[in-house]
Formats: sequence, structure tokens, C-alpha cells
Amino acid sequence: MAFKQNIKYEIMTPSGWSPFSGVQSVTRFNGLRITMSNLLEIECTPEHRFLTPSGWKLASSLTKRNSIISDNGRLKIQSIVPILESNTYYDVLDTAKHEYYSNGLISHNCEFLGSSATLISASKLRSLTFSDPIVKTAVGVEIYVKPIGLTTTEDAFGKSTTLPAHTYVLIADVSHGVGMDNSAFSVIDVTAPPWIQVAKFWNNEISPSAYPDVIAKTARYYNNAYVLCESNDIGSQVLNDLQIELELENLLGTTLTKRGQRLTSGHTPKHRNGVKTTTAVKRIGCSSIKDLIEHDQLILHDYDTVSEFATFVRHLNSFQAEEGCHDDLVMGLVLFGWLAAQTAFKEITDTNIRDKMAQARLAQLANDMQPDSILISDGQTEFTDKIDRELGYLDYSTTTVQSSW
Repeated sequence: MAFKQNIKYEIMTPSGWSPFSGVQSVTRFNGLRITMSNLLEIECTPEHRFLTPSGWKLASSLTKRNSIISDNGRLKIQSIVPILESNTYYDVLDTAKHEYYSNGLISHNCEFLGSSATLISASKLRSLTFSDPIVKTAVGVEIYVKPIGLTTTEDAFGKSTTLPAHTYVLIADVSHGVGMDNSAFSVIDVTAPPWIQVAKFWNNEISPSAYPDVIAKTARYYNNAYVLCESNDIGSQVLNDLQIELELENLLGTTLTKRGQRLTSGHTPKHRNGVKTTTAVKRIGCSSIKDLIEHDQLILHDYDTVSEFATFVRHLNSFQAEEGCHDDLVMGLVLFGWLAAQTAFKEITDTNIRDKMAQARLAQLANDMQPDSILISDGQTEFTDKIDRELGYLDYSTTTVQSSW
């Protein structure tokens, strides 16, 4: 992701000529080419938003039955074709109402690079990068780093060393699955800092009855990952299915104390599965996830997650997605931030990351140095194609493998 600042030019919007802060460029593998009834063409990312007679829609959700509002009225879509090659796309940032004309079509920018109102600082948002997933399931679980199991290495002298399997946490946000908000989760490798986002799921069509199966299969794939799911509203149904029907191991939960919810195991009195997203939980989670990301203690790989953080802005005394945008992936990571701030979490990771962050900041002040760049190596063990097929994973480069997911 690159950004070029603008202080000279204006752009035409539905509200007239408007200044804008700059142009963001991003290189993606999975773009779309949309051709309109007047043969006008536009190439964009799947997350780009266009104005339709029924409101803003993602490019990925458009069909030939839709129309897009243009500077000359409604235009019917003639075709939508995937661009199966690497391509660079450009987006104008911070226009009036985040709307502007793009090839005559009204576009919405939900991917601006932050302001003083965003949870994550604008300077940090500009430095965040992302990568394409290496594997994707038929239902849309995107894998960035495969799970690392028990590994044995041998040095030049024949001495063997056994390394333990990595520890993972899956954080799930739940929706009703009626084409509006997304059911979403991220999988985080919490073996050692910096923690790393290794997988994500993001779908607004999946039903609450089908969602638990996707969570369970992904958690088992990642070494029986710990699972923390929100318990608000329909989340209680998902949690019940995970525990009763799917008998999922490592379900995390909470107990209610005078100081609010606390992370507990299933063997404590008054334990309940999941965590309820309250004002206190969100406040702690926002503060914690901000600290983790801005101090490079949580590495994000997913474009959609980075994009959501760019529009997760202050509203009254809290934070939420800007109008027309989503925060389902961000809210999952806000719950992860709350989890990371829990005293009991160090029993899972055996690491008190808050102390490490405090020590790092003290060292930085003492040495009057900027922190060194962090090089990430997933060190992943190669799994056989047979195992991937059994788990229902579909490689981008493999079009013949069918998935049961």
C-alpha cells in the first residue's frame, strides 16, 4: 500500500469540486473489471463501494441485475469479470463525504488512511501492509500462514531438538447472516510476540447454524486453537452449538465479578462461554489493540482488516465504523485486545506481553533510538496436499479440488 499526498488538486464529487488528501495505491491479485451498459469500464478491488438505487454496495456483491448511479443517471451492469493477475488500483482519499466520481460512477472511499478520529493513528495506518492469502476454502476462510505443529530439527552434529506446536487463538464476531453485517473471525498465532494474524473469515450470508462448523474446523486445523466468541444476541446460539453439538475443545469464557467480566476456564464457578461485548469490554479492548498494533506487537496480514481499521473512528465516547463501512473484523480484534489484557491470558501464552512492551519502551527512551524493523518468518511446516483436501482447503492455484466447506 502506498500513499501520495495532494495539496494542489480538487476532484469532482456529487457535492461539487472537493479537495482531497491524496491517492492511495494498492497491488492486489483478485480485482474485478465491471463493464456498464454504455460500455464504460472500471477496474477495482472487491471491497470498492459503488452507489446503487438501493444504497452503497461492495463491488464483490454486485451482479448483472444491479445498476450503478453515474453522473448521467442509472447505468445497468453488463458484465463483471475477475482479474486473475496482479494489478495496481488507485483510490482518492478524504473527499467530501468520502464520495467522488470515478470514470463517471459515484464511488465511496471507505479506505482513507486515517485521521485524528481513527483508533489507530494515521501515521501507523499508512505503514500497515498486507499480503494475499496462500490458501482459501470454498466458504471463504483465508489462510495466510499454515499451522505449525510439533517440529523436530537436527543440527550439523546430529543433535535433535524438538520444538513445541504453536498456540493459536480464534476470535469470532457473530451476525444474523442476512446480507448486512458480517460474521467474522481472525486466527492469531500467540506463541511468542510479535503475535501474527494467520487466518481470517468474513461473510455476511452464512447462517448462524452453519457458522459454528466453520469455526470448529478452522480451530481444529490450527492445533485445537483457543476460541473466544462474543455471546451477545445470536452469539449465544453459536456458542451452544460449538459446545454441545460440535464438542469443541478450548472454548474460552468469562465469569462476572464486581470489576466486570474476567477470563476463566470452564472449571470455575459461574463460568459462561464467550464474552459479552459491553462498554467496559470494548473500552479495554480498544485501548489494548491500539497499543498492540502501534507498537508492532500484533502483525496484520489481511487487507480487509487493515481497511476496516482505517474507517474505525471515534463516536461520542467510543469507536465504531464510519457510515457505509464495516467493523466486524475490527470488533473481533477488539475482543482479542480485551483478551490480551486479561491476567489469565498469560496462562495460555506463558508471556506477559504488557511487561515486555513496557520494557521495550523504557529501552527505547534510554537509548534514544527508533525501534528496529521486525522481520517475520512463519517457519511453517509444509503439509501434504492430502491433509489440505481432508480439511477442505482449496489452493488458489488448484481449480480441480472440491471442498466440503
